[in-house]
Amino acid sequence: MRYTFKAYERLKGKKRIATLFQEGHIINDFSPLQLIYLPVEDEAMTYHQVLFSVPKKRCKHAADRNRLKRKMREAYRLNKHRLLLPFANKAAGHFLLAYVYTASDIHLSFVTIQNQILASIAYLNQVIIDGSDNLVS
Repeated sequence: MRYTFKAYERLKGKKRIATLFQEGHIINDFSPLQLIYLPVEDEAMTYHQVLFSVPKKRCKHAADRNRLKRKMREAYRLNKHRLLLPFANKAAGHFLLAYVYTASDIHLSFVTIQNQILASIAYLNQVIIDGSDNLVS
């Protein structure tokens, strides 16, 4: 298995990002990360798309923000294979995801971030299994 994180897996585009933050479901159970997700039914979308954000309010220095985003991307990249792909028997598509760093401590270990990414993936798998009525076209 190749652990890659390609450009088409990154959430880009103002409209999609705005839709995610306006209509997405916010989950704060994965401290220090906040998960925002939105199930989307789109034939052109073949992968889950992910955005990583570290607010300047929480982390003043760009180098620290970049380090945290790098840790979040790496944790997702190594564990994204655990996230189920399209909803098998349900009329649904993929997820738009945003991981927002919410802690003020900038020196968190990779293991802590990875554990929270794993917990969020388990949560999303449960959403996939249970089905979702909140689809956006």
